[in-house]
Amino acid sequence: MSLLFNFRPLVINPLLAERIGLNEAIVLQQLKYWLNETESGVEHDGQRWVYNTIEQWQRQFPFWSPDTVKRALKSLQKQGLIVAEQLAKARHDHTNHYSINYLSGALIDQGNLHRSEEGKLPQSGGAECPDLHTEITTKTTPETFVVFERFWKLYPRKVDKVKAEKAWIKLNVTEEMFAVIATVLARQCQSVGWLKSGGQFIPHPTTWINGNRWEDEPLAAAAQSHHTDLDQIDHTEGLVRQPDGSYRVAKP
Repeated sequence: MSLLFNFRPLVINPLLAERIGLNEAIVLQQLKYWLNETESGVEHDGQRWVYNTIEQWQRQFPFWSPDTVKRALKSLQKQGLIVAEQLAKARHDHTNHYSINYLSGALIDQGNLHRSEEGKLPQSGGAECPDLHTEITTKTTPETFVVFERFWKLYPRKVDKVKAEKAWIKLNVTEEMFAVIATVLARQCQSVGWLKSGGQFIPHPTTWINGNRWEDEPLAAAAQSHHTDLDQIDHTEGLVRQPDGSYRVAKP
């Protein structure tokens, strides 16, 4: 039987393992997989949460005992890297739901991956292997998720948040770009097309993001609508109006 992978292998970042511990890094990366790359979990307080019993977690790490999994999860909680809550409605169900704290300092990359003598891999003793340089074109930081949450709060149609977040990450949104997005979004939320029929023609957020819809030609503004309260939302919250009429993100 071949030992080559026919399934998704466990992958960790050596720098993260050095910072928080090897077992913790393995569990945290697997938790991120369930939160970001699957439809598992639930939405609660604007965050994605995933749940498993200790036995279910342990089946994903067959080389560990249940106690080892428990210790890794507790360590992640103590380090402030994950949050655990019991969200099940049934009183007898005490299964923990977990979410990642992307604002933790341990998850912030202090520098870009770059080509250096320290980062080179030793040449193989067999075939002549080229010196490879991998360039990271999409940099995800805790600020990326914070800005996305601002967008999500503003966007009036809240569906498929996980897909929308994935699309948002690909944009590499700067503060200046977000200010433009928020300004245009506020205008579109008051347009005829978005206000009519209770807002049923508002695009899904993933569609809006993937289509760069903030670059659309301005839509006609609507009179006061009696069918929806979209025009009552403050779409400039967290922004500062500039003399030229545009907005910028308010500094915390």
